[in-house]
Amino acid sequence: ASTGQVFFSTARGIALSASHMTRLGPNQTYQLWATTNRGPVSLGFIEPDAQGPIDAAFDPPPELAANIIGFMVTIEPTGGSDKPWGPIALTS
Repeated sequence: ASTGQVFFSTARGIALSASHMTRLGPNQTYQLWATTNRGPVSLGFIEPDAQGPIDAAFDPPPELAANIIGFMVTIEPTGGSDKPWGPIALTS
């Protein structure tokens, strides 16, 4: 089973560390979302290395930093989605 941790600091940004992430097919990508009281906001795309771990860092959108209430990683089509619609791989 996949596991992960997200570390969030308004001064230092967002860091994701995950393990046991499955490599996806050629038409899929993992997308990291911040969940806010206004809805989900995409932070970017992530890809595990050959053994499955992910270590990634992101800058939070400044206007949303105070409104972030959680995070999730979804499986989306290559190029991502405007809103999460694919299966949830990780959530907090």
